[in-house]
Amino acid sequence: MLVSIIVLNYNGKDCLDNCIKSLTKLNFPKDKYEIIVVDNNSPDESWKIVKKFRKVKLIRSMENTGFAGGNNIGVKHAKGKYIALINNDAEADSEWLNQLLKPLEKDKSVAASTGIVYYGKKLKKFLLPWFSGAKIYPLHFVKHNYLGEYSGYSDYPCGCSMMIKKDILKEIGGLFDEKFFMYAEDADLGIRLKEQNYKIVYNPHAIAYHHIDKDRLSKNEVYYSFRNRSYLMYKHTRLPKVLFLLLDFFVYYPIFTLYKAIRLKKIKYHIKDIIKARFDFYRML
Repeated sequence: MLVSIIVLNYNGKDCLDNCIKSLTKLNFPKDKYEIIVVDNNSPDESWKIVKKFRKVKLIRSMENTGFAGGNNIGVKHAKGKYIALINNDAEADSEWLNQLLKPLEKDKSVAASTGIVYYGKKLKKFLLPWFSGAKIYPLHFVKHNYLGEYSGYSDYPCGCSMMIKKDILKEIGGLFDEKFFMYAEDADLGIRLKEQNYKIVYNPHAIAYHHIDKDRLSKNEVYYSFRNRSYLMYKHTRLPKVLFLLLDFFVYYPIFTLYKAIRLKKIKYHIKDIIKARFDFYRML
């Protein structure tokens, strides 16, 4: 088996079927890839959709282990040399797998690849990129539309659409750090890969379509992005931990909160989530 594609599912009743169908139609030898759906104990019982697809492997978790934990479960059952990830609310272009694989087989120093992810699925000239290569700036401000339609190196692979060499996972401490649960786990992966001098290639010809609202701002997104950004910085800081915590409380966190308040008008409806994220970050330590 060359590639194992992992689809993490949670309440995907309205999207999982289309995701799997797109993967069964890939322009790739059918005996060279497997599809593994990991269900995170979905209340909507959307895991039953998988039964329609005879050759798709279903792994059911008895608890919701988050994006990080669920994909890690998938890795344990994967037989492929390469691990590919795609969201359950996304669809893959027919050349998606070929294009993700190309950079990894071309250069041994490339450990992971990622592709362009568009909002929805319309005529290409009307599509807007949700992800097109990532750049991590100081204080971990992140731009995840960094490269556009130009190939290049990304600071991390997008968890929604990516591929990684399975044999390096032990070396870098596994696929995802499960403390993140969801959000920023892929940024952490990128940092760990670069610490081991591995490269991450962004290939805009590896196309996926993410079916989400462009203006979406969910409770989970706010909470985990605020909590996990502090944890990400804490985990990788070169400062003494106590000094970092002081700077984070008095400087970094207020700057990030102000930045988000300016950029996102809806953030004002999530003050409680932001405060909870602050206290829960300290509980993680």
